[in-house]
Amino acid sequence: MNKPMNRGKRAWSGVITIAIVLMLASMSRPAFAQTGSNTEYALADKSVVEWFDPWQVDERTSGYSHDAAGDVVTLLNGDNRFTLTTYPGIVTPVEGRDALLDQYQKTRDQVVTVDAGESGSIAMSSLVFADTTGAIRASYSSWSLSADGRTLIGAEVVSPIGDIETALSDAQAGITIDGVAVLADADSAAISKEMAGAESSGATAAPAVKTTNPGGSTEELDPVFVEAGLLTDESYKSPQFGYAVDWTSPWVLNPDDTEAVISNTSSVTDALYIAIGGPSYSLLAIAGVESGGSRPADLTAIWASQEFLDQYSGAGTTVLLEDSAKAGGAVVTIGPLQSDESSNVVTVRELVSLDGGTTFVFLTLIIPVEEFATVYDSVQSDVMLNGKSAMGFFSRNEIVAALP
Repeated sequence: MNKPMNRGKRAWSGVITIAIVLMLASMSRPAFAQTGSNTEYALADKSVVEWFDPWQVDERTSGYSHDAAGDVVTLLNGDNRFTLTTYPGIVTPVEGRDALLDQYQKTRDQVVTVDAGESGSIAMSSLVFADTTGAIRASYSSWSLSADGRTLIGAEVVSPIGDIETALSDAQAGITIDGVAVLADADSAAISKEMAGAESSGATAAPAVKTTNPGGSTEELDPVFVEAGLLTDESYKSPQFGYAVDWTSPWVLNPDDTEAVISNTSSVTDALYIAIGGPSYSLLAIAGVESGGSRPADLTAIWASQEFLDQYSGAGTTVLLEDSAKAGGAVVTIGPLQSDESSNVVTVRELVSLDGGTTFVFLTLIIPVEEFATVYDSVQSDVMLNGKSAMGFFSRNEIVAALP
């Protein structure tokens, strides 16, 4: 069974937040065009982002949303990350920059803002922070409007503190928008020097998080997953929102996914992907976002709409159940995946509201029809969200009774 693509983006308002949550389950697959050693991607405003080796696209957190009318392109180069995001031009460069700074203050430790200024129509920021492993990292971002003023474009580079000069230089040399180097006005040497001074005066490396596999195994966990919230092979804590997920056999970190644990401060999204392997592959995606004032009913209405089904599900998908309450909601559908018309799956989209409604945890469960009862029982008994069954807005019996 093919996996759905899952994406994320920043929440600017209640309306755009709804689109963000939709993207986590259904963002259109990016249309990347590979040509030799370089790759390009057309943004919604027709601009073209192009990158060259050694930059590689992170497809899990890259794509376009019709709902949010914007794109996110995430590129990786070793331990360095470049993220380009676009939003409707109703968001100003200063607002974009300040929202990013605010998110770092809320979700990271030892944050030191080195600079937050403007140069003409461009807003910029540079900061250092401690990631979840205690390592000190650096972030530099630049925000500007497109030539026609209709699109806000944000570009951010994040790297280990000692590598920020090289990371910025590599981005300038290897990433372009319409043939123009990104972050062209950034003085990488000066920025690196300023950040080094901030580190010595404010941010210091914390003790690294010690992690072990179940049973006390000395095998180390993937450090990228650890930074993104993985505690053990069977436990996770969201770095940005604080909710905890625990699971036991037969659930494992998605074995087909090298990016099964994600924490993206640029898109204000944390995500975890676990699965039951084998011929009856079933996938559970768990993602956290800011609610932005949206209500669970706003989400379930969109998930159950024919427009949503036509855009993000296979032909003939039908809604079996839909309901919501103050604390959450769910929609259950049956039909093929958009990426595999020969499949026949039950998809349960469930939303859990946390922190007084300020945080949404979005769960997407995809199960082959013939395995539904067994797998759904396993989700309820073997996967915990904050110590309680992760899913269950609808009971197993309610869903089975609705199956054709």
